[in-house]
Amino acid sequence: MKYVELRHHSDLSMGVACGTVETHVDRVAELEQGVICLTETDSIRGVHALHKACDDKEGVRPIYGVEITVVGDHRLRPTQEQLATVTEGRNQGSRRKLLRELERDLGLSKTRRLCLRAATNEGVVNLFKLTSKAWTDGLYSPEKRKAAPRVDLALVAEHSEGLTASAGGPEDLIGADIVAGDYKKAGDDLEALVDIFGDRLSLELHPHPGRQKKVNRAVAKMASSFDVPLIATNDVLYVNEEDTGAHEVYLCISRRGMTLDNPDHPRSPKEHHVRTAEEMIEAFKRYHDLDPKLVKQAVARSAELADELRGELDADPLKALIPKLSKDPHKDVIALCREGWKRRRIKRRAKRFGIPISTYVDRLTS
Repeated sequence: MKYVELRHHSDLSMGVACGTVETHVDRVAELEQGVICLTETDSIRGVHALHKACDDKEGVRPIYGVEITVVGDHRLRPTQEQLATVTEGRNQGSRRKLLRELERDLGLSKTRRLCLRAATNEGVVNLFKLTSKAWTDGLYSPEKRKAAPRVDLALVAEHSEGLTASAGGPEDLIGADIVAGDYKKAGDDLEALVDIFGDRLSLELHPHPGRQKKVNRAVAKMASSFDVPLIATNDVLYVNEEDTGAHEVYLCISRRGMTLDNPDHPRSPKEHHVRTAEEMIEAFKRYHDLDPKLVKQAVARSAELADELRGELDADPLKALIPKLSKDPHKDVIALCREGWKRRRIKRRAKRFGIPISTYVDRLTS
């Protein structure tokens, strides 16, 4: 039986996974899976590395995807007045506690994951559009904490052409609601995804222990009720089974210098490596009481879906870097730079570094 992993994370999923894009491609080639699907967290920064690695490695075709963060309203954030209420005159610990409470009250802390993959060239373009919107309109980064790029389902629907979607992990849309025991919300989310993607939607089964057992059982029933196909994924966070130690070191580094000596250091989840079809089926047997026939169908369906995902990347760097210009390109470039100044708050930067704003203007116009 053939199996293709449809949920790879490399070290470009900052603070989440380890292993370079190249080592993931090498392992897929070694297992003769023939296809690799990269779904970095909230980013498609790895698409060019994936394109090149697959170009250099005969017999491996790339699939471009993303694991994106979904919220109720990607533009929602606390007002200045609300922030002032919880921050003014308080120490750092108190501020953070009150800010978390405010975020919970506003629904900002309720984030879910959704995997999107490009089936067509238009789908690749829409991956760029969605991640760009997530890092601009949807970016939320209070108190210099880790930036949180976000989209909502309305935005996903707007840019869904050429994309397929799937969910089923314990932190995903549907899965997180099942973990919380909110089956009605899980059903509502599934209905919303069916409305957006139709037959381009799949539900995922993961062969991991713990809370995934509850999720898998419910997802299998929902897939039958809504006539949505099941796929199997291992949610790969590192390349080989023995890489968990390296993964824990990487997780510690991402926590700003935490070391393995600290008893509270982050642990690497076990068995999130690249697996064969036989290993997937065996893991499901070990941890889950699902129908063996259903599991085999989900494993096989992953390879079938991979064959349908044919979005290609136009890797011409000039097309990617040069904007459309009019007959006066010099004027257009100056206008683009001034727009960039506004987004980057250049006056504030100039003041902070003690550089007169006139210096920036002279550099731009000379």
